[in-house]
Amino acid sequence: MPRLIKSVYAGGKRHAPPNNQDAWKWMLALVTGLLGVGYLIISGIGIMVMHHPLHLRPCPRSISCSSSEPTSSAAPAPAAPLDAISYICTGKGCNLKLLCTSATALRRAAGWEGPLYVITDQGDAATAACNAQLTPVPVPQVTHQMHMKNMKRNLLSILPGSPAAALYIDADVVPVGCLQTFLEEMARAPGGAPDLAFFHDNFCLGCNTFNGGFVYQRDTPAARQCLADWDEESSSNNFTKYVKDQDALDQVLRNKMCTNIRALPWSATTFVDSALWPAWIRMSITTPYFLHFTTGVRLGSSWDTMQSAMDSQISALQHQQSRC
Repeated sequence: MPRLIKSVYAGGKRHAPPNNQDAWKWMLALVTGLLGVGYLIISGIGIMVMHHPLHLRPCPRSISCSSSEPTSSAAPAPAAPLDAISYICTGKGCNLKLLCTSATALRRAAGWEGPLYVITDQGDAATAACNAQLTPVPVPQVTHQMHMKNMKRNLLSILPGSPAAALYIDADVVPVGCLQTFLEEMARAPGGAPDLAFFHDNFCLGCNTFNGGFVYQRDTPAARQCLADWDEESSSNNFTKYVKDQDALDQVLRNKMCTNIRALPWSATTFVDSALWPAWIRMSITTPYFLHFTTGVRLGSSWDTMQSAMDSQISALQHQQSRC
């Protein structure tokens, strides 16, 4: 009998082929193994982001220690105008530690040397908490959170010096890239410098069209009108109609107002949420200028570690710059 037939009929009995139950066991084991590997990869990425959350890309001149660099006689590139930047820090929601992290990054990484304000009812506490050359703009205490949020819609009137262009930024938005380069990119966009500019909101159920944590505004009639319309809608029912001012802006947009808002490129910002790994992927394929640390990640167990890591990264950059 041929050798092949002997192997099949060894011992006078036919070997039964694997049944479906065995195949499913192998498939289940394979899927379980792949899920385990995926979990380890995602956990490793989370640990990386937790201990190194900022991808700092400071302005080239801010980290150059050479005094013999050739100077360029070329005219500076056109940039969107910006006269002042402001935070708002009022009431129990005022997170001074995070505000100082953002403000210090704005000075060190983003390279902003202009006026930097904090609209606050905390007296000198905000300026005493960090060394970021913050100028307080005192305001009375407010009874409604929406009343506080409306201050960013009146920024051009509240800030000293009547700025022609101003930027409002939330304390949970941390600048990591060169602001001048960002402003130059804004000016190169079709239409030049915008009247109003926002980033789109995060992708989630219940998210809005635009995110209100970053508002670039110029003192133009169109910008003033949009801000007034938004202010009026968000103040409805004595500031009680809305919990989120972004909901009020969505209603304004549905009413066919504020048509002059420009959406800033999604690649210029990254939302860092509790999952962490999506932000790592975004930062791996884009070069954001701003990282927005959402409520989800700030309420998580890893936030204190991330906050300390951010401060350490900014301190290291500050030390490098101080040697020049």
